[in-house]
Amino acid sequence: MISQHKNRLDLTFPLLALRLAFTCAILVGCGPATTVVTLPAPTLEVRPSQTPAPTLEVRPSPTPEPEVAETLVVKPSPYPLEVLDFRTFLPPVPSGLGEAANQLLFFSNRSGNYQLYQIALDGSGLVPLTHIPDMDIYDMEPAWSPDGRIAFTSNHVDGSWEIFMLYPDKPLPIQLTDWLADSWSLAWSPDGQSLAFVSNVTGDDEIYLISVEGGLPINLTQSPNAQDYLPVWSPDGQKIAFVSDRGQSQDIYVMASDGSGVIRLIDTGSRDSSPDWSPDGERIAFVSDSEGNFEIYVMEIAESNVPIRLTRTAGYEWSPTWSPDGKSIAFTSSRGQEENYDVYIMSPDGSNQTQLTSDPSNDIIPRWWP
Repeated sequence: MISQHKNRLDLTFPLLALRLAFTCAILVGCGPATTVVTLPAPTLEVRPSQTPAPTLEVRPSPTPEPEVAETLVVKPSPYPLEVLDFRTFLPPVPSGLGEAANQLLFFSNRSGNYQLYQIALDGSGLVPLTHIPDMDIYDMEPAWSPDGRIAFTSNHVDGSWEIFMLYPDKPLPIQLTDWLADSWSLAWSPDGQSLAFVSNVTGDDEIYLISVEGGLPINLTQSPNAQDYLPVWSPDGQKIAFVSDRGQSQDIYVMASDGSGVIRLIDTGSRDSSPDWSPDGERIAFVSDSEGNFEIYVMEIAESNVPIRLTRTAGYEWSPTWSPDGKSIAFTSSRGQEENYDVYIMSPDGSNQTQLTSDPSNDIIPRWWP
């Protein structure tokens, strides 16, 4: 069910594995619930466009005014739509910052299919947030809003990847999108009023913006014959960093939150991906294979300094995400065992790298309370 557009880092590695397994029976096959999905060695290869992308000289000039995506088929109001076929979530989402500030969200296939989990920073208190025994149903890519809502993607309704939200005071999730196209790579705006996400509704991977009240998404990137994905907001909500192959390589770009003013932010000459802003907005953590292996780097934005490498392992590192206080970076790594992925945290200088999860299954893409 997952098409080629998800061959990316972040919903990149896990979705690549899911897509390959889907050829056996949608994603993992129809085996018993104890089946463990084995992820292949990650790759950052982006599928080529049918028409070769032209060489692009990126200039900070405004892009065309964003247009409402007329091709989306969305159910009419009222929004949001309550989904009644979803099992009750146990336990409920933590309702207070005091409880959630020291927690990480991630998703894992330790139950047989990918579901959402929560864990304390010391590796204790593992809590499943979703559980659906159907081997063809998946909940992935959790993202915490500033007020405690959890947005995530799931294929449980119509087979397409739709966006759902789980509220602290509601036992069932609320469906935000409803059209026959996949939506993934979620990023909350700092004010908690909208979500940036990626969809392939036009045939290319494009970045969209949708209000949490629902309605028609707005296409921010509008770049035919290019793949734009992995959006992440700047702390002040004025910019969105993202990954694109619109140039000669896979690089990190930044645009205004309305889609204007696109510029190339990071270009190492290699494949760069998975950006995340530091809380002060002065640095970007990202992943690159510029030294032969996919490792985590940090770079000062204003001074355009040479990126500083934080990880040095034989495994694959990706999905770095800053803690709200800027004192830690959570990430995913396969360093412990080939084709087995766990959640780690480290200091911003790369020291104190600590493994939080250790399971024969795959624990991937951690996310902090904003």
